[in-house]
Amino acid sequence: MSFHPLQITEFKNGVTPATGTIALGTTFQAEFVQLYENDNFLKTYFTTNDRLTIDEIEGKTGNLVKFLDPIGLNIAPVTNLHLHQLDSGANLMHFTNTSTGLTAADGLDIGIDASEQGRIWNYENTDIVIGTNNVEYIRLQSTGQLGIGTTAVKGTVGKVHILSGSANADTNWNATCPVIIERNDHNLLNIRTPNDKIGGIVFSDPDAVQSGYIRYNHSDDSMQFHTANVARTYLNATGFGIGVTPSNPLHVMSTTTPQVRIGYDVSNYITMDVSNVGTLSITCGATGSISIVPGTSNNIVVFGSDATLAIYASSYTKYGTINHNGTNLVLSTGGTTPGNILISNTTEATSSTAAALISSGGIAAAGKIWAGGDIITNTGNINIVAGDLQFNGNPVAGWLDDGTPYYKKSINIGDWNMDSTTNVNINHGCTYANIIGVQVIIKEDGDGNRYFLQDNNKGSVDIGTTQVVLWRTTGGYFDNVLFDATSFNRGFIWITYI
Repeated sequence: MSFHPLQITEFKNGVTPATGTIALGTTFQAEFVQLYENDNFLKTYFTTNDRLTIDEIEGKTGNLVKFLDPIGLNIAPVTNLHLHQLDSGANLMHFTNTSTGLTAADGLDIGIDASEQGRIWNYENTDIVIGTNNVEYIRLQSTGQLGIGTTAVKGTVGKVHILSGSANADTNWNATCPVIIERNDHNLLNIRTPNDKIGGIVFSDPDAVQSGYIRYNHSDDSMQFHTANVARTYLNATGFGIGVTPSNPLHVMSTTTPQVRIGYDVSNYITMDVSNVGTLSITCGATGSISIVPGTSNNIVVFGSDATLAIYASSYTKYGTINHNGTNLVLSTGGTTPGNILISNTTEATSSTAAALISSGGIAAAGKIWAGGDIITNTGNINIVAGDLQFNGNPVAGWLDDGTPYYKKSINIGDWNMDSTTNVNINHGCTYANIIGVQVIIKEDGDGNRYFLQDNNKGSVDIGTTQVVLWRTTGGYFDNVLFDATSFNRGFIWITYI
């Protein structure tokens, strides 16, 4: 038999070998190489340092060679195969086959380079694959993309694609993202630390090692977001804070005002700020307004205890205030030439009559004024320019001393020739029991002078269940030709009732 891997073409300083053997190195009598045809193994032995020592090669089957002991090249081996470089140059194993070519720029290198860096270098335009449990898990593609858990790396050169489970059936990934983490299910990134440490993500650039920062502090279970290396927002079990660790579910604090802006778009918005003396300001955009709409039940807008609502003119030099002083609701004006209090819902309140009224400090109302308590004037009167004084929606003349409201109605007397007729009956249309007073005014013919019927025994009034009966005294003041016209309204009756 023969050993195909071993070929000797020349002997130097040798001797004629024994039958069936080849002996090398005759100066070292104990060192020899022997080929045994029948035993089917090669045995070598060198005692000199820096020599290859092969104890046995046995069990050749095809191209299989079995080494029974570790092999060291330029070194006494410390592992089964130990390659040592005798200087600081690269120490590499080089792998090629008939397809790659045989040169130093073909195949694959594994080892350390001249800078003592670990080196795996594929000279071929092919991928590098790493697997375990007979399954591929890592692939470095020839274009530079690294896939973990996938053989179909998404992205372009320089990308890392990590896949857990099956891939999503899409091509939607951002070409600017160097790392893609994909899962066809819920997908989370776990940053794990001890429970008294901080975990986070740092964003840096050539100018700063920590320009941006998202951090979670496990010692107090809080999260912070930093920009320009300054904490801007805070999130903890209490709430969300902007510029401050929150003391409420939403807590905003900043010396820059306004602190809050809420908008529909760039033109329609409001801003809110709190000044250094605690004043809250709400400002609308150019076309905005403020609307406060309470719910359908308990629909009350409440301003706090002892609060004063101040309404300023655009110049901020004049204003009006509304507050309750503990006894009364007080409306007042202030500032430079602040004007008067005007209650209006139509242009009537700016009429000359209303202007004359408010010029003396009164209240002009084009509609109704409702009061749950007393309406008090110190020196003036309550002047109703238009409309009625009402109680529960009904015109009211006033109130009795016991608080009972009373009403008045007027009735035209119509034709009454007082010179020839002593009395006239007129329907009053009131509940008889509720009538508490009647007053009658008589007009002279030609709509001249006016007189009270009951004055100085000129006449009298009887009140019936449905009618008022007017009498003139016979031979009295009205018994003459000055009061004998017909087709003429003789006057008016005022009935007061409750």
